[in-house]
Amino acid sequence: MKVSKTRMKIALQVRDTACRIVRQIGTDTTIIDSRGDWHPTREAKIGGLLILWSPRGNEQLIDIWQGQKVFSISWSDSGPYVVAFRPGSWMSLILSVDKYGMKHALNTFRCLH
Repeated sequence: MKVSKTRMKIALQVRDTACRIVRQIGTDTTIIDSRGDWHPTREAKIGGLLILWSPRGNEQLIDIWQGQKVFSISWSDSGPYVVAFRPGSWMSLILSVDKYGMKHALNTFRCLH
């Protein structure tokens, strides 16, 4: 998906924050893709959001789901590629981690769901 410089900047901020969230509160799991291949994944569930981080060879992938996939970005040494980006209320919740810290953001998530 081709995105503007402004949207890419926001996408990278979402990616970086999502990575911090799965590192801090995520759990390791394995997912099976549509071809039946198994992939190690780290996931964090916060309120109605599911954040998945998956390494795929030289590439990494972050997916964020809110019932449906609302965000997906992959990156490698060749740079980032935005797969899906549907702006919505989920963005302010994710980005509140940067603004207010993890503890405040988690309390906000709990209050909303």
